[in-house]
Amino acid sequence: VGYLPEGQILRGEEPISKDINNNLHELLIAASFCNDAKLVRPNEEVAHWSILGDPTEGSLIVAAKKAGIDIEAELAKSPRIKELTFDSNRKRMSTIHKFYENTPEEINVAYVKGAPKEVLNLCTGYYENGKHVLMSEAIRAEIVKANDSYAREGLRVLAIAMRVLPKEEPFLNLNKCTVESIEEDLTFLGLMAMSDPPRIGVAEAVEKCHNAGIRIIMI
Repeated sequence: VGYLPEGQILRGEEPISKDINNNLHELLIAASFCNDAKLVRPNEEVAHWSILGDPTEGSLIVAAKKAGIDIEAELAKSPRIKELTFDSNRKRMSTIHKFYENTPEEINVAYVKGAPKEVLNLCTGYYENGKHVLMSEAIRAEIVKANDSYAREGLRVLAIAMRVLPKEEPFLNLNKCTVESIEEDLTFLGLMAMSDPPRIGVAEAVEKCHNAGIRIIMI
């Protein structure tokens, strides 16, 4: 509840240690990088943790913080060099980051987050312990099933993916790249599902509106 970056990530009833596995770490890094929200510490004006930006994106940052990831330090090592902003038609956004450390040579990596089915349609593989594994129809069906299950529970679901960009044209000049050339041949990282329950008092407010003869329409 709220944006306090304290807590645990559990598998079942067991907490996952701060030394999280590669798959989860890569997922949380991607969700934090492909993100425009900022987590704000308590200060003189606001006594609790808050965010600047979209609440959904803020919740992804909090999840990464709870896993012990220092997002600012990670961004310092892998700075953002381009953003493909969210578009309601393609239902996703992307950011591109330059990696210097722990790689044989400098590489650019694109991170994508958005509507699960739209992102999954662009994925040719999935991430498994540091490798791009070719996507099978069985794995694709498993991901769709998981997404549908989350949706039936009333959860909001985002898909996260990545792509190591080729060191060739047109990718050597990102200003000439199009959304279509960047957002293809993606590696699926995972789904992130979140609960966004009605605020306290909403049910009573709706009942009062109905009693007053007001018809409520949600758009």
